[in-house]
Amino acid sequence: MPVDPSLPARDVYRVVGEDRTLHPLARGARWVGTVVAGLIDVGDAPALSDIVFLRLDDGVEVHRIREGSLVDFEKTMRAAASDLDTLSADVFAETWFPA
Repeated sequence: MPVDPSLPARDVYRVVGEDRTLHPLARGARWVGTVVAGLIDVGDAPALSDIVFLRLDDGVEVHRIREGSLVDFEKTMRAAASDLDTLSADVFAETWFPA
């Protein structure tokens, strides 16, 4: 669907965190890893969610990013949210959606 390039990105797209579809054992192992990392402060924990870019008009998924760690997930979410507020729709798409 063509996007009006003059619109601000926030009027065309939204970015959300979405739980990954994982086998229950894999989800449990990642969850335990997150808890252990937090308790013993060994650093980064594994991410349990994907970053999903959606079109506002119809809710269709445009792109998905799977970060490996919670720190990377949070950093990417902050950057995408900032770009939604500052970039035009066409520049946002060029920046975040691979060709």
